[in-house]
Amino acid sequence: MGKAWASLTADEKEVFSSRVFQHFSKIPCGYDKDDDDYVEDEDSELEGDEGRGLLTPDEISLYMPLYNNLVNHDKVKAFIAKGPESEGHNAGQAYKQALKNIMNLNSELYTVSNAYNTTYYLLSATRTPGLNSFCKEYSNDAAWLALAQKEWNSKETFEAYSHGRQIQANLEAITNGPEGESGRDADQLKKNLLNALNDLLG
Repeated sequence: MGKAWASLTADEKEVFSSRVFQHFSKIPCGYDKDDDDYVEDEDSELEGDEGRGLLTPDEISLYMPLYNNLVNHDKVKAFIAKGPESEGHNAGQAYKQALKNIMNLNSELYTVSNAYNTTYYLLSATRTPGLNSFCKEYSNDAAWLALAQKEWNSKETFEAYSHGRQIQANLEAITNGPEGESGRDADQLKKNLLNALNDLLG
């Protein structure tokens, strides 16, 4: 393991830093402004903008092929599908970090929208329902928030959709297993769930 790591170039090692790995894997890695991986964006057009550690287009072009070649994508997909809720004590910390990053994103969108006179609407929900799950709705336009809630019940509908995707994925994993009565039952359950979601989404 040590020899393999030592053989990597500096750019290849950077793929596994919190800042870069989180960008491509979409797994919250918990970097903050005070972390070593946090990098200020010196070229930001917004006065007082701290960059928040986001990758620049040049960095994305540099690290994307390296990430694709070096990372075990099956393990990343398995971790995302499993969800942090099954990780015991760390589950709460992972969800808290995810929520913190979403709140930081909302703050950045608010700053950018006000600077450029634009309107934004942001919905974010965990894919795993239950303990520590969340759904957040943000906008810099209070009238739009009220309309979205009144006309479409958007927050609750989106939360059900996000949770439903994970449930559907779990059901598909079951139906792809051994043939038999349990598979047929799961297939019927999947159909019932899809019908219920379609009714909910209108």
